[in-house]
Amino acid sequence: MMRGLARGRGGPLSRTRVTAMAVAAALAGGTAALAVTTGGAAAQASSAVQPQAPAHYQGPRLTLIRAATDLTVVGYPTSRTSKQVQVYVDPGVWLASLGSPFQLDVGRANYRSPVTLTQVIDTPGGARVTRPLPASMLDHWNGVEGMIRLTVRYAGHMVTSHSLTFCPNSYDPERATPDSPDTSPYPLQGCSSFDPFPLGQVWGIAKGWAVDPSESFFGRPISLVPNRTYQVTESITPRYTNWFGVTPADASATVNVTVSLPPGFPPPSPPPSPTPTPTVSATATASSSPSALPTPTVTVSASLSASPAGVPASTFYRLPTRARTAARPAGPLPALPAVRTMKNPPADVLPDLVPLPAWGMNIAHTGSKKVVGHDYLDFAATVAVGGNSPLDVEAFRSNASPVMKAYQYFYKNGKVVGRAPAGTMGFDKAKGHNHWHFEQFAKYTLLSANKKQVVRSQKVGFCIAPSDAVNLLLHNAVWNPTFIGFGGGQCGSPTALWVREMMPVGWGDTYEQFLAGQAFDITNLKNGTYYVAITANPGHLLKETSYRNDLSLRKVIISGAKGHRHFVVPAYDGIDPEHR
Repeated sequence: MMRGLARGRGGPLSRTRVTAMAVAAALAGGTAALAVTTGGAAAQASSAVQPQAPAHYQGPRLTLIRAATDLTVVGYPTSRTSKQVQVYVDPGVWLASLGSPFQLDVGRANYRSPVTLTQVIDTPGGARVTRPLPASMLDHWNGVEGMIRLTVRYAGHMVTSHSLTFCPNSYDPERATPDSPDTSPYPLQGCSSFDPFPLGQVWGIAKGWAVDPSESFFGRPISLVPNRTYQVTESITPRYTNWFGVTPADASATVNVTVSLPPGFPPPSPPPSPTPTPTVSATATASSSPSALPTPTVTVSASLSASPAGVPASTFYRLPTRARTAARPAGPLPALPAVRTMKNPPADVLPDLVPLPAWGMNIAHTGSKKVVGHDYLDFAATVAVGGNSPLDVEAFRSNASPVMKAYQYFYKNGKVVGRAPAGTMGFDKAKGHNHWHFEQFAKYTLLSANKKQVVRSQKVGFCIAPSDAVNLLLHNAVWNPTFIGFGGGQCGSPTALWVREMMPVGWGDTYEQFLAGQAFDITNLKNGTYYVAITANPGHLLKETSYRNDLSLRKVIISGAKGHRHFVVPAYDGIDPEHR
């Protein structure tokens, strides 16, 4: 999963996932493992493709639905004398797919191939058909470009109008009809890919479900005048009403939006100094039942801290200490699951680990004018899972050991069919971690021009989890994992007896190396050509369909003097050139 802080190019990054292409014969095998097999018309979408007339369209009925006719929103003044306010507009208009799902497959056979767009249609007769769409509809991997227009009017006059890229994969889809399925199968991660090397994505709205088409626009404020009522309209643009057979009645929805000021504006001046905050304590006594665990006493002390200038101090708090819980009584450990050990599991129950080329590179310098520092090459590394089964690594405590023995579990048709020893897990207490790491997942090295190791990253432990979709068009891919990143709590607590770390097929796990020891120290390296090598499963302790694609190489050319280093990363098969 993505490890680190969100950052733009050149600063600390955030974490993601999935597959690598051939810089060598071994890497070529990895590409095949995660490649999209696209043949026939679906792989040949081009400008020659023509829209179907609405009379022949067999896809779902797309319709815009407003949740309310009138809405009041709060605008935020940029100053006490401002005549306009900043408004984050979400008019509560939903785009629903009725009759059948609205599904778009986006993919490429490999990094040298063009990206294609295909609509998957469940016809009224029960057949599933595909329809190639022009790739020009795509806003890269971000969604369908210009499908929605958001317009704001006042007293009949245009105030502002915005063309929106539409992503069907909403973070918050909702059921639109009582007879809709209970859940949506489509990814909840949005459409954008964090890393530059995705191979396949699935975008969709489930039958009878709806998504907010202006969800991506909500973070962009509009300047409006308070105490006025505006008409906010969302509409499907003509190009897409033609392609998807949308009627005029379904293609537009308008909501009356009244802009108000925040309560109590203008705000009162902040108090001159904070007042002490009392300590708050909560105590519970243990149950008298002999079988019950003792309930700990928890004490939380809250105190005021210094606040930013101009902001009321009463809104800023800090907790000086973390609440602690009482130790649990010792007891018998659970037996391992009753599954057989497999020395040579068949290929149809195995995953395939494939590292992507390194990306998101940056050079950081730790010194100052008075102190000689170090130059570090930061980078992001993604390891993806293909093959026939998820990667499932589980570890169990034994005799209160600080190290857990790990096992890899194998699946067929969604059921566990075996396991095998697979290394160890250790607990990482470092800041930003505080969880269990599988210690044999990957290795990062910097190689010279003749492919000899010159620097090795000290990153050795990993909390395995899906951070970003890499290729959801694979046959065994899981579109919507039960968790993304650390959301499942799968990497355990200090007192855990058992830890499961799992990554489904089609997803990748990205770590960003920008900490000393994890990034490459290039302070004393000569200028020249190097390769960032990402090795998955370096000890071959995990069982895979193939070990030939466990290495990816990314060329980087380093120049400049110490403290002022620069780099150039050539494009990888035409993708992601980087430099600084």
